[in-house]
Amino acid sequence: MRVLVAIPHFYQATADSSHAYSDGRFPELRKQAIRSVFSAWRFAYATHQSVLNIEKRRYERIEAKVTELALFAITTGGNHLLDAEFCRGCSINHVEVTLEDARMMGFQAHRIFAEHARRFDLFVYSEDDLLPRDPAFLDKQLWFAETFGYRRVLLPNRYEWNMQGPAPKTFIDGDLVSRLTDPWWQKLPDERFLQARVLGRPVAFERTRNPHSGFHVFTQEQLRYAMGQPYWGDEDVSFVSPLESTAALTLLKSFAVYKGYGRDMDFLEVEHLDKRYSALGRNA
Repeated sequence: MRVLVAIPHFYQATADSSHAYSDGRFPELRKQAIRSVFSAWRFAYATHQSVLNIEKRRYERIEAKVTELALFAITTGGNHLLDAEFCRGCSINHVEVTLEDARMMGFQAHRIFAEHARRFDLFVYSEDDLLPRDPAFLDKQLWFAETFGYRRVLLPNRYEWNMQGPAPKTFIDGDLVSRLTDPWWQKLPDERFLQARVLGRPVAFERTRNPHSGFHVFTQEQLRYAMGQPYWGDEDVSFVSPLESTAALTLLKSFAVYKGYGRDMDFLEVEHLDKRYSALGRNA
């Protein structure tokens, strides 16, 4: 499996936390979070592992499922928490772009995808504070596309850990007002629910009323389809804000977007390394 991961990353020392790209609170925590995200992609998915053979008293190599991983960090204005040594250690391709609005960096990720469209099997877009912990995360993306077809996309549900929240684990992307998604449902009609058996039990997926996860994955077939549409690269920011538009709008224009539903919300999930949404109306 060959994978390209593009992560827009922005840090600026400001108390404004209205968007992930402008949250300058807690610089050390932010730095740790950013490094854990890049390290996870480099070492949890794309590096060989080892097993301790107790009988033979030696370590033995286990080959990684991901045979090639290209990891890109997209920054602007020098506002980031990445140093050269860390980038070398994680083999990060650091791309600095000039933008008036940092929330537009996601469109640069799509340009990187297009430049490598024939080289990789999966193309991952992720905001810089989202951490996948499931070793089968990428396999599930391929499985969903193979099972339900390339015109349907599966997004992860974001969650936060917060012992002072409404529950220790809170999924943070509930339904938006229907007027935001109804136009896309009308243009691309599809099933409201999908179901398949996974590991011997039924798993349900819902066409989501909140297509923003700060994250998406294209298969090569899906990317090439999206690139062939007249709106590819139009930098349309009409969905909520530039931040949400870069993550979700290209998907809405091209695909029926699903997420795990109900008790299956954790089928595909990604951790948001923050507590801001699970602490709404509470002390974090």
